[in-house]
Amino acid sequence: MGASAIIFPGVIIGSGVIIGAWSIVTEDIPSGVVAVENSARVVLTLAEFLERRTAEMHSSPSFGEEYTLRGAVTEQRKAEMNARLTNRFGYID
Repeated sequence: MGASAIIFPGVIIGSGVIIGAWSIVTEDIPSGVVAVENSARVVLTLAEFLERRTAEMHSSPSFGEEYTLRGAVTEQRKAEMNARLTNRFGYID
């Protein structure tokens, strides 16, 4: 469930559901969907959402743990990461 989402009393949310941040859920939400907005509405299936995110991950830069604070990232790696993040979006493997 997204940050600050509100679920009205008596509303049933199915399994495998993503509720967007700040959404207000006033009616039941079926299983396996993504619901957003006020009043929350189904915008796509969970399978469609995962397919889109997987494609996005494969087309965006990705970085290993050595690019994280836990991996003791160096200034050189920070500069390399910033150079590769042309749209400021990437993934840590």
